[in-house]
Amino acid sequence: MRPVRRDRLGRVALGFLAVVWVAAAGCTPAPGSASPSPSGPPPSSGAPPATAAPTSVPPLPRADRVLTGRQSFPAGFTVPAGQVWEWAPTVSTTVESRGNVVVRGILRMRPATPDVVHTLRFVGVKEAAMVGGGMGVVRGDTGLWVVGAGQLDIVGSRKAGWNRTGVDPSWRAGDDIRVAPTRVGDSGTFARFKPGGRVPAVSHAGRTYAAEVFNLTRNVRIEGTGNGEANPAANGRAHIWIGSSRPQTIRYAQLRYLGPRRRGAEQPTEGVLGRYPLHFHMMADGSRGSLVEGVVVRDSGGHAFVPHSSHGITFRDTIAYNTFDTAYWWDPDADDGDHDPTPNETNDVRYEHAMAAYVRFDPSFRGYRLAGFELGIGTHMTVTDSVAVGIQGNSDAAGYHWPEHANGDHNVWTFRNNVAHNNNRDGIFVWQNDGHAHLIKGFVAYRNGGFGVSHGAYNNGYRYENLVLFGNHDGGIQSKASGAPRQLWRNVDTDSIVIADHVLAGGPIVFDGLTLRGPIVVEESGDSVRLRYEVRNARTAGGAQLTPANFSVRDLRSTIVVYRSDGTSFQVR
Repeated sequence: MRPVRRDRLGRVALGFLAVVWVAAAGCTPAPGSASPSPSGPPPSSGAPPATAAPTSVPPLPRADRVLTGRQSFPAGFTVPAGQVWEWAPTVSTTVESRGNVVVRGILRMRPATPDVVHTLRFVGVKEAAMVGGGMGVVRGDTGLWVVGAGQLDIVGSRKAGWNRTGVDPSWRAGDDIRVAPTRVGDSGTFARFKPGGRVPAVSHAGRTYAAEVFNLTRNVRIEGTGNGEANPAANGRAHIWIGSSRPQTIRYAQLRYLGPRRRGAEQPTEGVLGRYPLHFHMMADGSRGSLVEGVVVRDSGGHAFVPHSSHGITFRDTIAYNTFDTAYWWDPDADDGDHDPTPNETNDVRYEHAMAAYVRFDPSFRGYRLAGFELGIGTHMTVTDSVAVGIQGNSDAAGYHWPEHANGDHNVWTFRNNVAHNNNRDGIFVWQNDGHAHLIKGFVAYRNGGFGVSHGAYNNGYRYENLVLFGNHDGGIQSKASGAPRQLWRNVDTDSIVIADHVLAGGPIVFDGLTLRGPIVVEESGDSVRLRYEVRNARTAGGAQLTPANFSVRDLRSTIVVYRSDGTSFQVR
């Protein structure tokens, strides 16, 4: 690792009746290890959170039509309002459609056993001709549309999504299981993994950080056709568009070859607006209570999980793998500066034990501010016990991104016990200006190609607690924003800190409780405003107190004062 300056650009098991899932809950990257810092996250196997069993199961409504075996619908079909169409629970069934499937009633896919496979496949899709946009069904935009009071009742056999132990009772012989990369400089190797094999791990400061092992196989499948690459001519990707007034149940399903692309105006290809693998479209409170659990989006051409202005949705133990464009995302709002609620605001969304892996952009050498998770505008949003790994892209791409378009009154997330590693650029990238009390608590970033945390834009009130940052190519932290009124970094174990240029004056930046394993590099230019940095209770990896020799000063404008535990202090010159 060598700290260098980087210029930044100014951007939801059950069987047929019920499920009982009891799994070890956990939040952090180190199976069976001690806490990564004295007050850091607890140890964990990376297993999905426990799901409580229902105390009673209401009877399912009788099906009006049962689809069984292999069936084809050349012009698509509609599930009428008030009706239930289902795939035969005890028979593996594949339904192929050459047109839209419109759900106004209930579409049910609930295989009775893991050996029964239910498939809805869209064929003959002309993705390059899709129009995109709109507030209802578009005839030529072939996909699954849920409208009116329609509902999806999709419950495959329970399958754990990912963990860090490499074993789970729900995993079966023949499943497509992968392991995330951990080698330095590797952001794209997701090798096949045999359960029970050795899980790769990285050691740091006496702790072990195991790679994520994830299962891509499900026995409910909704898919298009193609090869999963960017070129629309080589793919026939459909989509799922939900604009219903009712909550949805989508559990343990594989969504593959969805998310169409077309030729782009500025890039070789671009995603088709509103045609995503799983898109909740402006449902407002109608989506409350929706559960997306154990769902895999893979080999797809657009944003994987999109809760666009659709409130109260939980995404649990989900996987986005080999997809294009930011995986967990919803439409941005223009930053008009008025800080009023906006049409795209999404509230009460929860990402629990979610995974973004191998997220790409076309062309590969761009992808500025590409992310695994974009933390957009809304209220009471949560991302916990999640991981971003193998996020591609270029400048300012990151595992987790707090974007500038989310500046406003409603943009504070609960962010706890998350991991980012082996991404092309940063673990976290922040580019916001506000005085809100953002708290990032319990975060591990390692072997990313940029910084563990790159913090901008100009003036904000973020607070970081219990961070472990190591082996990141450019350094642990890049500091570019002043405090509003104060910025606090507490209990941080990092290999280095880079103090870069600052554009706006503001409150102090305070580092309290550092374990420093490399230098603090000061590289402010003559155009940088003068700020105040305070370094308190800091020690080196060997336990020594800081001295001026721990600083590499290339250009200094700010006042940097180090307060030592013995009562002395010094100012960096």
